[in-house]
Amino acid sequence: MSINGYGLFIYDHPQGRSCGFIDGSPVLRPDAIVASPGGRKIRFAEGNREVRTQGDIFVADPAIAEFVRVAINEKLARDAERPFFVSSVKYSRGVGILWAHVCIQYSDNGERETLAFTLEAPDLKTQDEGRQAFWEFAESIGAADMADVQTGMTGKRRAK
Repeated sequence: MSINGYGLFIYDHPQGRSCGFIDGSPVLRPDAIVASPGGRKIRFAEGNREVRTQGDIFVADPAIAEFVRVAINEKLARDAERPFFVSSVKYSRGVGILWAHVCIQYSDNGERETLAFTLEAPDLKTQDEGRQAFWEFAESIGAADMADVQTGMTGKRRAK
């Protein structure tokens, strides 16, 4: 006796990784485990036609299948965030322009990235956008004021 259910698969897309249903109806049944470039996959048979497809998870109950899909998507979103700390903040000036250069260092591999924010500019739109971006960054890492940014606050940044 075979058990039909829901096949789930993890896939990559431009915004990151997600987990989705292979088919929205419970017509799949596990057939075999096969090797794939990313590891092992479940080969599914669909009905009597024996159309085969591959996925990562098999769940027979629809409520549990949806719960698993949501839980995996939440985990993938958390995994896409990279913890970092602010290692330095420097300022530079040009003609009528003030930039803040915030160097962040990722905790997982020590890689550094410098973020530049325009704090003053002759063009008010450019200045407002730069200040808004800077304060959103500072707020996202829990910095109450500039001194907090300069003392090495930590945060998480979405992986590219």
